[in-house]
This record gives sequence, structure tokens and C-alpha cells, in this order.
Amino acid sequence: MRDEIKKQMTVTSQTAESVEGTFCFSKHFAGFQGHFPGRPVLPGICLVQAALVLAESLCVKPPVLQEVVSARFFSAVLPDCPVQMSCTLTGGVLKATVSGGAGRVAEIKLKVLCA
Repeated sequence: MRDEIKKQMTVTSQTAESVEGTFCFSKHFAGFQGHFPGRPVLPGICLVQAALVLAESLCVKPPVLQEVVSARFFSAVLPDCPVQMSCTLTGGVLKATVSGGAGRVAEIKLKVLCA
């Protein structure tokens, strides 16, 4: 899934501790399969994985998820609808904010192991 998510991503800006990017998941993205037939919605776990993928540029090696501290979802991500994600990594805590056309989409906080 990681490689497929990476194909949907464009990094728009980056500093030493933060990165921003845009994702646009096509209707053919594997995450939509079966979730839900006739009205596909991106599963929240795909946004968690997208945060990890986006944060890879902040680490020497890909970050390893240790714990989902919190994950709040406010609106759905539909096929072919771009979303913007902003990630900060400080002291092993990855914070991701996701927004889209409808405004706030999600706020995610993860503990990660990052080399």
C-alpha cells in the first residue's frame, strides 16, 4: 500500500521538521475497494499511512508506527478529490493535519520510530 500511496503524493514544501504535500486518490486506488460499494470513501487508516509516507522525507529511514495517539476524522475523502496534508515531526511524535475542499478532514497524532 505504501508504494501506491506514494504514487498519489506530491510534496509541496519541506523544512527540517515539517513537510506538506497533496494527495489525490483515484477511484482505482486499492483503499477504496469494498469501502463502500457504490459510494467509495477512503478509510481513515489510509490517511494514517499517507502521513507516514509523507514523513519519510523527514527521516533517514521510513518512520515505523509505534502508536496511534489520536486520530480524528471530520469529513470523508472521496475518489479524485485532492487533499492537503501538513506533517510535523518532533521528538518521535508525528502530527498530521489534513484538509480538502470541504475544509478540515482529519487530525492525526502518531508516535513513530524515526532514524
